[in-house]
Amino acid sequence: MKPFRKITGPATRQAVRRTLRAALNSAIAQQLITFNPAAHVGQAHQATVLD
Repeated sequence: MKPFRKITGPATRQAVRRTLRAALNSAIAQQLITFNPAAHVGQAHQATVLD
């Protein structure tokens, strides 16, 4: 079966962003990384997910 791309909704994109931000900020607090690289990236206009 061929893979297809599914456009994600706004709520899904926000949940992914929230989870990534929490994980990176936790890594900063644990001194695993020194800065949050995602803080320097603009939001994407449209995200897709491969199923």
